[in-house]
Amino acid sequence: EITPPVPPLRSVFVTCGDWDLKTMLPAQCAVSGVEVPLAMRTWINIKKVASHCFSRRIDGMPALLQRCGLSLEGRHHSGIDDAINIARCWVHLIKTYPELRTAEGIAPWLTRNTAMVAPPGAEGSQGKIA
Repeated sequence: EITPPVPPLRSVFVTCGDWDLKTMLPAQCAVSGVEVPLAMRTWINIKKVASHCFSRRIDGMPALLQRCGLSLEGRHHSGIDDAINIARCWVHLIKTYPELRTAEGIAPWLTRNTAMVAPPGAEGSQGKIA
């Protein structure tokens, strides 16, 4: 049995989808001339975890909340409200599925953005995502 390596993480971002940290953040960092912070290159997409746990595809926040037996708090697509709702769903998942409480349990769900973003002006860079 092959076990995926577990990076030495003390914390990890939990997102509802990959777009923010996989696409938008690297693009914004490139425009701003900074590298993507190391801590933001690894995350967990809660939709993938929930889809596995519930044996049913979870398409977005409304479906995720419904499957967790929770109602929407605040306004959908409000950054702080979405963060709170994602956290509520994550708490539900780790209470229901204890294997998600360990580094080994979350290792299969870690998404890593290995594309390096070179700041504009860096040698060989045009501010593009590699």
